[in-house]
Amino acid sequence: MLCRICHIIALKILNTSFMLNKALRRHPKLDRSEVRRFAKVPILAFETQIGIDAEVSIGELDGADTSAYASSQTQRFNSFAPVVLLLKILLKQADLDKPFTGGLGSYKLYVMVAYHIEKHIENGGNDIPSEVLLAFLFRYGSCEDDDAKQSRAITKLSFTSVFSSGGGTAEMQPKFRLAECEAVFKIAFERISLVS
Repeated sequence: MLCRICHIIALKILNTSFMLNKALRRHPKLDRSEVRRFAKVPILAFETQIGIDAEVSIGELDGADTSAYASSQTQRFNSFAPVVLLLKILLKQADLDKPFTGGLGSYKLYVMVAYHIEKHIENGGNDIPSEVLLAFLFRYGSCEDDDAKQSRAITKLSFTSVFSSGGGTAEMQPKFRLAECEAVFKIAFERISLVS
């Protein structure tokens, strides 16, 4: 009986998403909108002519509460919000920000960043955005130097990677374009290192 109720609720959420999409399409400043109905939770995504892109999920049934998790991590770590923002921009520029195309979605990125900050602090690092960002790019870009080969500063992204932090868990899956994410992080690390 419970499965049937969940199915009915899921259909209502999906129908609501389609109705919102139809209403949004009439707005003159909207460039594009779509309902991603095959995502874990239906997502309404849209782009405007004034440069605002948004993705809205309605009524998560069994998915993680992404906004509550992000809020709790922002309270835990000073670096969380600025690092996540820069990484989201970086991933979007590389078209690696959407899970349905093999990119990293918000929730998995949030857990990865929180996990990284925990490890960074455990290894003697500070919760300073610039330091955390550079260390994140180094860790997940599989960058190496003579000292790092013997350290715990590198985490190779693989389909068996599972990150847990602050009550959240992110499991990498074969559909993710992890090698491309690693390459983007490595290039960003190398470019920032040239400047500093």
